[in-house]
Amino acid sequence: MTYIFLIYFFLVRNKGLLFLFLISFIISTLLLGLLINKVPNINNLTDVSISFFSALILIFLIHGFKNYRNLKTITPYINNKSFNKLTKVLIVIGMFVTLINVFITYKAFGALLSESINVQGYKNEGEAGDFLIQWVGAGPLFISRFLSPIGYYALGLHFYFLIIRKVKKSFIFFIISLNIPLLGFHGLSRSAAIQFILMYIAFFLYSYSALGKKIRKKMVVYSAVIFTTAFLLLNIITESRFSKYYYIPSSSPIQDPVLYSTLDYGSQWNFNGFEVSKNYSVDKLMYGRSTFPIVPFIGNRIGLNFTSLSDLRRQKLGDKYDGTFNGVVGTLLYDFGYFFTLIFAVIFYKIVARGAPKKGNVYLHNFISFGVLIPLPLMFFTNNVYSYIALNLAIIYLIIINFLMKISKK
Repeated sequence: MTYIFLIYFFLVRNKGLLFLFLISFIISTLLLGLLINKVPNINNLTDVSISFFSALILIFLIHGFKNYRNLKTITPYINNKSFNKLTKVLIVIGMFVTLINVFITYKAFGALLSESINVQGYKNEGEAGDFLIQWVGAGPLFISRFLSPIGYYALGLHFYFLIIRKVKKSFIFFIISLNIPLLGFHGLSRSAAIQFILMYIAFFLYSYSALGKKIRKKMVVYSAVIFTTAFLLLNIITESRFSKYYYIPSSSPIQDPVLYSTLDYGSQWNFNGFEVSKNYSVDKLMYGRSTFPIVPFIGNRIGLNFTSLSDLRRQKLGDKYDGTFNGVVGTLLYDFGYFFTLIFAVIFYKIVARGAPKKGNVYLHNFISFGVLIPLPLMFFTNNVYSYIALNLAIIYLIIINFLMKISKK
């Protein structure tokens, strides 16, 4: 697959910074797999077809972003008065939710550092929910989970206000955008923090040409401090979970548990995705459950009975791959099958391409929508990022807000 992406890289013309980042990221994870000697064994034409299909879907997911470059201006909503009201409401709600999430994160890491919780049980065996209710109560926890997704909208506004030189508002919305990783820290998850870091880098590369030189320099410094803090927190989680034991094949040249687990985190998708794709059959279809978790979420609350996604993954993928990163393609395959995975990827490409800047200009609603589109290709190495209810809610909130802004009178 590495060769396919190298060929694709050289075939694409007029590469923007964002596109270069996306394709370089994919290639780097493939190389990490070689480093730890965890790569698929390609033995026949079927194996070649699986690798080609995986590469094709990933190409569709990133290809629309090749025109996200040379951004100069952003056209705001028509009704500026309504937009100002919206930002005030978002600031009040967002800061309140941020305080709740900061407190929960403090309690979670405090328990982790004091060794008063078992990390595996807390994260993987469902103990987190009981501790969270004990720490903050069911009400604040529900508010946090229901409203934290506005962090995706806030991240877009953070960069928008930076571009139009409203630094104070930009900073406030940056704080609110931290609800994205803070929500993940409820369960001591690394993926939400990594997703936020990657999203921030992607937004920065997309906005690069519209930002002034002084702002770009300051952002590099401030971001370095913030990302260093985030990486320290991620390292604490990694050390706590994997320093004592992590399965390492004897064939791997790297035998240190923490280092191997870190490299495996970013590269296992290629091997695992290949294996689950080989095992796929029509009777293992999950009918979109990893893409639209909002459906069972609502269904279970109106009296319908849906099997949990974790149980469904165990049934369809087996014990070996239900808790691993199988890559976005492998996950979509079990959601939709080969044909409809391709249709999904093409539709995603069309939506992304439609929202790209035209002659250096983009509408604000398209700029902010970038925040709910880019996570899918950015987190390709995990499973399907849309399996998180937070992103489903973020998309719904975005649609509602854009609709209200569109119909509001001048």
